[in-house]
Amino acid sequence: MIGRIVCFSGKIGSGKSSVSEAVANALACKMASFGGYIRHKVESQGGDPTSRKALQDYGQLRVDQNIAEFCDDVLSYSGFTTGDDLVVDGIRHVDVYDALVRRLPNSRFHLIHLDLDDRSRKSRMAGRGDDFSDFVRAEGHVVEKDLSSNLPSRAHLVIDASAPIEDIVGNILVYLAS
Repeated sequence: MIGRIVCFSGKIGSGKSSVSEAVANALACKMASFGGYIRHKVESQGGDPTSRKALQDYGQLRVDQNIAEFCDDVLSYSGFTTGDDLVVDGIRHVDVYDALVRRLPNSRFHLIHLDLDDRSRKSRMAGRGDDFSDFVRAEGHVVEKDLSSNLPSRAHLVIDASAPIEDIVGNILVYLAS
């Protein structure tokens, strides 16, 4: 069986989780979330699942230790079965995307990058009550380095994430149907 794997990347505040969830609902398929898995693991180990630094550090540790195992753990946590369609939220490394492709060689992959200008992202972060100094620190974390050019240049589709979510999801569904 060949499944369709729709992966989302984007900088902090670009709308990855909201768009991923909406697309998964529209496609009636499961969603794997790197952020959700990492929050679960940090909390289960007694850490603070609301600390962006703790989440970024744990995610980078897993990437550095064994990317393939990290990807397998996220897929397993989501309940994914080979051949299923799947939406993957939170691709932050080209190497993670490549590991997923290697792990599921018979799947049809689509990497979609959500692009949003810094001012709009900061505004969204402020609307969520996020600390601006944490935002600045988080942007400089090694976890975020592939999001400026490497992932957008590898993406099959780059979407302007400033549009209303309904328009973003609609454009993605049109792309996936073509």
